[in-house]
Amino acid sequence: KKLPALYGRQATLWNVYGPTECTCICSAYAISEADFVDMTKLAPLGLLAPNFSGAVMDESGAHELPDGETGELFLGGPQVALGYYNDPERTNASFAPHPLSPGVSRPCYRTGDLVYRDAQTGFYHFAGRKDNQIKHMGYRIELEEIEAALNGFADVAQAAVIYHKNAGHGGRIVAFAALAGAADADALKTRLRELLPSYMIPEEVHVLEALPKNAN
Repeated sequence: KKLPALYGRQATLWNVYGPTECTCICSAYAISEADFVDMTKLAPLGLLAPNFSGAVMDESGAHELPDGETGELFLGGPQVALGYYNDPERTNASFAPHPLSPGVSRPCYRTGDLVYRDAQTGFYHFAGRKDNQIKHMGYRIELEEIEAALNGFADVAQAAVIYHKNAGHGGRIVAFAALAGAADADALKTRLRELLPSYMIPEEVHVLEALPKNAN
């Protein structure tokens, strides 16, 4: 939101998407003011570039899902890598013949990104990461959804959410927030209840001056 406010009159800003393994931008979407009406949602990923093929696949990786349903994005095309150098185990886990194009010799890349496709616009929308999806109290939850809700608050500068597994059974959703205002942990949990179902509310919220980061 800050970037269009600063540069929107002199430049078009694009939301681009693409894993490194696909070298590199697979889709693009031109940002507009309409994308900031609801700050709890992310801007679309847009349409795939013409020289890429994509499919939203179910958990087994064998069946394509209809528009509107969330699954893992498989990407194919001439820019997709053939695998990881000297790492056959990772290659076999992430690269495979495309299940919808069995005759194509080049592999497709299993991105690990959870997306859905809008039936009307054809735009892809990011919903989370497969490796960040948890099962908590019987519900499947994308931790990014909780982060997006926190980041939508004007007085939250940054937020991160993790799942802390217990030694025995189950686990706890734990949120961390760096604040730009005077809110506290209890106030954040109260406001989250207005946006998220009860099973997605973090058991713990830790307020920090800043989220710790490494050099990168």
